[in-house]
Amino acid sequence: DNGDADNAAFRLDGGGGAFAWHLDGFSRSAGDYDIPGYAESARMRAAEAEEEEEHGEEDHDEEEHEDEHDDHEEEHEHEEEAFGTLPGSHADGRGGAVGLSWVGERGFVGFAASRLDYDYGLVGGHEHHHEHGEHEDEHEEHEEEHDDHEDEHEEEEERHVEEGEAVLALEQTRFDFEAALVDPFAAFSALNVRVGRNDYMHVEIEPNAEAGTRFAVESFETRIELAKDAAAGGMRSAIGVQFGARDFSAIGEEAFILPVKTTSLGAFWAGERELERFDLEAGVRLERVEHDPTSDQGEDFTTLSASLGFVAPLGGAQLGVHGSYSSRAPAAEELYSDGAHLVTRSFEVGDPALDPETALSIAATVSWRGERASFEATAYATAFRDHILLFATGEMEDELPVLRYSQADTVYRGLDCELGVTIAEFDGGRIVANAMFDTVAAAIDTAGNDQVPRLPPSRAGAGLAAEYRAFSAELDVLRVFEQSDTVALELPTDAYTDVRARIALDFDVGGVAGRVFAHGRNLTDEEQRHHASYVKDLAPLPGRTWEVGLRVAF
Repeated sequence: DNGDADNAAFRLDGGGGAFAWHLDGFSRSAGDYDIPGYAESARMRAAEAEEEEEHGEEDHDEEEHEDEHDDHEEEHEHEEEAFGTLPGSHADGRGGAVGLSWVGERGFVGFAASRLDYDYGLVGGHEHHHEHGEHEDEHEEHEEEHDDHEDEHEEEEERHVEEGEAVLALEQTRFDFEAALVDPFAAFSALNVRVGRNDYMHVEIEPNAEAGTRFAVESFETRIELAKDAAAGGMRSAIGVQFGARDFSAIGEEAFILPVKTTSLGAFWAGERELERFDLEAGVRLERVEHDPTSDQGEDFTTLSASLGFVAPLGGAQLGVHGSYSSRAPAAEELYSDGAHLVTRSFEVGDPALDPETALSIAATVSWRGERASFEATAYATAFRDHILLFATGEMEDELPVLRYSQADTVYRGLDCELGVTIAEFDGGRIVANAMFDTVAAAIDTAGNDQVPRLPPSRAGAGLAAEYRAFSAELDVLRVFEQSDTVALELPTDAYTDVRARIALDFDVGGVAGRVFAHGRNLTDEEQRHHASYVKDLAPLPGRTWEVGLRVAF
């Protein structure tokens, strides 16, 4: 019901003899969705009001007719604030895939092709203060020509009405090939080869319906892997190589990055061994990455990653401990960005001098499963060196906040927990209660504000799930806590509670199995914002939403 969304999908599988084939497709259409309040967060509107008040104090000596004109502008801005519906949240997409495989006694050969077309709005385009800023500049330049200034304002209002919203038109075509062979050589048990090609493109359609910047990515990847079964008391392992090539281009006045060619070549080994008291797991990967921008000096990086861990019984439970050292080459966007990125509503600036990002990690997992209950908890810590982060600078460029990539030593610590308990069992059904909690904290090794940007807040949830013959129902409540541990120039995000429900009825008529279902999300119609989102202060999540559907299989 929210956004009048319609979704349809199908999947068809078949085969004959040594051949198997697959076909699937989907279609989705949705308008701008409803929200429980303003599109801009209360914190952002308060910050804007404070900024306007400071500006008003500076200009409080202006002539009376100019004050009246400013009042008219403020009234116009108030009317333009999005409320109740999020402009730019509409989407219209369709896609599908087809696959064919030949399967023999010692292996298979398969091919698949997929296509995706999607048009979706860019949220945040409802902002009014950018145009107001331009208008204020004109006002300062022509403050003595009041009549001309009024005419310009009227023209601006007319232009604002005529303009629509920015839209992204996306197209993607992908081809995949995979083949496997059992016992290819005397020392190996299996050979697997994967090859993929992906052609991606999206065009930013400007509010005046003209095509703006065109982004295109042509990528190719291949992976060859040889597996070896464990001999008596030995280690089961796999070795392989992986090659990738990626051509990225952005054409248009607002292209935020120059065309870049990226190639990568990696070699890896992974192994498992079952010992008397525990299972041992290990792996290592060496990779070479080269970036070659068309109008700048290229960069190349060599990275190394390794991991070691074990899984052992612990009474009636199981304990797993894993440690790793990893390194990652900077992405092309992190090195060479320098322009407006409308998806994140920011002006991004890269740094060609970035070093590889490295990390030391350790994680411990305890899991237990009984007849009527289960529990799992994971505690982890990761120490980054030269962690690549995107920070706000406080500057403005092209009416967008400037975000700059930089590096810092950072430590993350987190905990994830899940619990499930069967509280009732009866003929034909049962009732299960569940609970979860996760939290993460991070700190940068720096003086002053040591927070990292866009850190997700802690969450806690509980739910009930009931089954009785063909009927099932679930009720879940998730509490997302306030995130006030923020970096400079980043607004805190308020807490919210998400209540969701699901009911379903299964049926089988004439050999056709089906399910009728209804899902409800954000049932309390509460304002919800993801702190990790770049546009969280411009675009809340949907308000109360009900979805009903039918699924059949035969």
